Amino acid sequence: VSRCTSNKGDTIKVMEGHVEDVNSAAALPLDVPGVTIECMGDGDSRGTISFSTVVGASMTVSAASCTFINPRFEAAIDALTNPINITTSDFTIINAEYHDTTDINTKYGIVASANANRLKVIGYKYFKSNEGGTQKQSHIQIAEAEDVVLSDIDIDGDFQLGCIENTTAWKRAKLSHLELVNTNASPSLGIKLAALSTGSVRESTIRINAGVIYVTAVNTMSWYKVRGVTTLGQMGIFQIGAVSTYSNDPAIGENTANNAFNSSNIVANENGSLFERIEQVQEAVNNGTGTALDTNKSIIDVLGSNGTTVTDSAASVLGAIGANNNNNAFDSSTVVANEDGSVLERQEAAKGALAVIDEFHDVPAPDNVLNAQINEVIGNKTDATAVGAVTATDTIVGYTKQLVTEGITRDAAIASAQADIGDPSARTNLQSLEAMLGNPDVASATIYGASGTELVVQKVLTSSNVTMAGVDITGVSTGQLAIKDIFINTGATGLATGTNFEIRHNNVSGDPLIFSETVANLGANKTESLATGSVAAVTGNVLEAGKKLIALSTGADCTGAGVISVMIVFQRIDHGATIASA
Repeated sequence: VSRCTSNKGDTIKVMEGHVEDVNSAAALPLDVPGVTIECMGDGDSRGTISFSTVVGASMTVSAASCTFINPRFEAAIDALTNPINITTSDFTIINAEYHDTTDINTKYGIVASANANRLKVIGYKYFKSNEGGTQKQSHIQIAEAEDVVLSDIDIDGDFQLGCIENTTAWKRAKLSHLELVNTNASPSLGIKLAALSTGSVRESTIRINAGVIYVTAVNTMSWYKVRGVTTLGQMGIFQIGAVSTYSNDPAIGENTANNAFNSSNIVANENGSLFERIEQVQEAVNNGTGTALDTNKSIIDVLGSNGTTVTDSAASVLGAIGANNNNNAFDSSTVVANEDGSVLERQEAAKGALAVIDEFHDVPAPDNVLNAQINEVIGNKTDATAVGAVTATDTIVGYTKQLVTEGITRDAAIASAQADIGDPSARTNLQSLEAMLGNPDVASATIYGASGTELVVQKVLTSSNVTMAGVDITGVSTGQLAIKDIFINTGATGLATGTNFEIRHNNVSGDPLIFSETVANLGANKTESLATGSVAAVTGNVLEAGKKLIALSTGADCTGAGVISVMIVFQRIDHGATIASA
């Protein structure tokens, strides 16, 4: 961080898999304003800040306007007190994860002072361990700061004070999309606030172990779409301090013999409020302004069933539909067919149409030429095979026979063509498309050997083979080849001794040096490419026909049994040009 310049947009990239060990108080200082730190990678492989050795190990943010993107924080010691210590304004954390490991609990995760104005934590997830360590207090603790933003926060664990804690009243804080779970058995809160904290909380859920006290001292905060639940899986009520403003709504009622709410002045209105609609239904059922039920009749009588027993009545809905007996009481003998009428009238019309539809199922006479019914269009199994173009008299059966006959003839022609050309599936050693096509213009060349196509050669060398005299990587080329890239990977030991590892060509023209890297940079498990050679990285090289590539060391011969793999990607300039590993 100290190498950065204040407020110049400097960005530090933390490589995927890198772990930065923070083992003392303020061991990682963010003390240059306006610096952005971005951790590469995803999941457990993203760049990690690990707090270890002492409980006061911390990353201290003392310079304004710094940003941390995609970090993975990890506690490697129990009872950390302020690993993410924020003492200045305009600090932003985006898309962060914090992990407690086995038998380790972080007492306080993010600790922000009263100077942390405009702190933003956007996208933050806390991963608890088996919670076998010291009792956690709160994970995000913020003092008397102004305009704090906490959004998309996911915290689940056993906290003595609360998942989020405001020690001294903050001002105009904006909290949204919180997913807070406090499993403390006391039970403890989801959010602990100072008495005069101001701001808002929106679209969030808070779960506690029991009871209905999810937050404290929120009389000056505003709450929008915030729900509280318990571990019993119930839909809880959001509770402000010790007094609920949502429980026991008298208009809804409670579990008593005589609710106090009076709705006697409500007027029925089928397009009105919930109460007005209920009044409308009540009056329709209970001899109100709607059509009244007959004397001593109920909705059950009208429907014809109480859910268990069926009553086959000529005056019930069920009677019109029918009951499971051999003599339904409802009489429909006078119903007249009407396809736009009632259900019974439509059914009567459908019954008459079925007589017409039944005729469609009959098989017509062979070779019929009619075109009035579907069965006449389909035809008879004994219809003659259609010949030539489509006509107005042939049936689908005749056309199907025509297609089958012509298909058999085509299959025979295909079999004959395969016999003439040769069927690859009949060969004992299947040739590839490359071998079958070839290129008649260039002897022994194929379409895959055309100019512009690529080929790759790999050579694995032992460290002791790499000498100052040089060792061949490839044989000689049969034509001109462009060198597109070189990939170098060392094994578990890599190279030893020598000064530089070089790759050269023996062309007639040009500088023979293509790639050079220090032997010291090619130790265990190293990866390089043509562009990363720290001593020399020359692009745009062409290997001449009849020439080869050579590896050598400078200063002294390399020693040891380490392994280095060299892979060269060539692109053909001459059609059919090729080269092999030495």
